[in-house]
Amino acid sequence: MAATRGRRSPVLLVVGATMTVAALIAGVALTLSDDGPDDHANASPPATANSASTQPTRPTTGPTAKPTPTRPAMSPYPGNTGVPVGWSPKRTVNGDLTVRKSGQVVEDYLVKGSVIVAAANVTIRRTQVAGGQITNDVNGRCNNGLVIEDTSVTPPVGQDRSNGGTSGVIGPGGYTARRVKITNREEGFRVGGRNVGCGKVVIESSFARIVPPQPCGDWHGDGVQGYDGPALTVRNLTVDFVETGACGGTAAFFYPDGQGNTSVTIDGLLVKGGGYPFRLGTPGKVSNLMIVKDSWGYGPMEVSCGRVSAWSARLVTVDANYQPRTVRSQPCTR
Repeated sequence: MAATRGRRSPVLLVVGATMTVAALIAGVALTLSDDGPDDHANASPPATANSASTQPTRPTTGPTAKPTPTRPAMSPYPGNTGVPVGWSPKRTVNGDLTVRKSGQVVEDYLVKGSVIVAAANVTIRRTQVAGGQITNDVNGRCNNGLVIEDTSVTPPVGQDRSNGGTSGVIGPGGYTARRVKITNREEGFRVGGRNVGCGKVVIESSFARIVPPQPCGDWHGDGVQGYDGPALTVRNLTVDFVETGACGGTAAFFYPDGQGNTSVTIDGLLVKGGGYPFRLGTPGKVSNLMIVKDSWGYGPMEVSCGRVSAWSARLVTVDANYQPRTVRSQPCTR
């Protein structure tokens, strides 16, 4: 793939990746372990009758279970991703939350920091992460089996954006993100971590709106970016990548060759913004790719078409809720 604007250097990306380890020693933290939370933060108790309990909320079963409200069947947009309408947290953590118990369920939390996943098969559900990130690369080990559902990743509470460095706000690998909403952050989903044992990544029915930091600095933002990336599957994802004349990033979707990435399967992806909104250099299959017309700086895409075994794409316009309307088909051209 030709070198173009936004190509990250390995040095820059390694710096971003070390943020996940640094988060373990920075600030206050709440740790969830086999013995329950080790509370070193200002954490509000659950809003339940048993306010003395320190165990995290677990999913209820049986006839009294309260399901997540049904959302309309539309392309992903802010109204049908993230925490449900009317949601409120049962517990607030003013700092980082570290999860150390395998199979732990973190549900209905507001975390004013990062969620550091230091155990396998953790589930994060109906949770807002404000100003931090969700990472499962801890001390050079990837904790696979992470599932993130109906969760919002936002700027700090009361702020309209955050300036948090170069690492993706969710990553690096071995996770499934479902109905996740990332809003007004300078980075989105990271796909990587093969060198520390990270497995495949699945992103489905999710939305990301990426905005430049202030001040801009040397911004290389992405909506989805692969670096040392395992196999990636995308099903029904919307990425709105916002640039300004004075501050340009990389791309809404960036999974290049030459950065240790493996393969990608796409079935439903809407991208808007960037020099090239869609950049793909690895083997893969692409179906139902939608590129918002005239949202790019250089062209609609940069793809190694000879490495793509299936292709279906079109240019679209979108309404205020990111629902697409086809303009024309888009052949695979480099």
